[in-house]
Amino acid sequence: MFLPVIHVRNDYQTLTNIDRARKATADGVFLIDHDTPTSENLLKVYRAVRRNHPDYWIGLNFLRESALEAVELVGSDVDGLWTDHAGFDESKPNPSAEAQRVWTYLCTRRDTKQVKCLYFGGFAFKGRRDVHDLVGGARQIASYVDIITTSGDATGFAPPLEKLRRIREATLATMQPIANASGTSIANVNSLMIFCDCFLVASSICRDGDGYNLDERKTLALAAFIHNRS
Repeated sequence: MFLPVIHVRNDYQTLTNIDRARKATADGVFLIDHDTPTSENLLKVYRAVRRNHPDYWIGLNFLRESALEAVELVGSDVDGLWTDHAGFDESKPNPSAEAQRVWTYLCTRRDTKQVKCLYFGGFAFKGRRDVHDLVGGARQIASYVDIITTSGDATGFAPPLEKLRRIREATLATMQPIANASGTSIANVNSLMIFCDCFLVASSICRDGDGYNLDERKTLALAAFIHNRS
């Protein structure tokens, strides 16, 4: 699954980039609120683009909110929820109570048809490098997310293949999907696809020097590569 990440500024800019993603045959998009002043503003933009794209896969990442708060904000027409930190403390041998609360609350909202979103929960994500046990932690977080979502050490840097291999090793029994959310490019995606099922991509497919607008040619090239090898 190839999901370009759109850094939201306003309705027009977001709609323009969703059009580019769709023309490039991306499977969907994630909208993220790096620059929106409030989470409500992200939701306002989302509602505007959903009216124009009722049938397209659209996910959200509320950077300013905790995972629990983010679950509260999503509605029934949001396809994916991505949190950089799923409430799991990788520095400890057991998951935090927060990760369990988030998952329980999400499942409760699903049961009552308030949400349908797939949960992309961050694990060993950039900014959280003190990992007690990568394999053991991945086995545990798999119980509290739909898709284990990891990254490299910083924006634009892919995770080491050994890190991805160990996370995949931990999930072989259940074949839990794994998403990479940093550093995917046409140069390395073939190697990353050995371990990852989903790619959340921004830096390598944006226009040169512009982190807010997709380059149609780059987006199409990466989409074609991923889809032809999936």
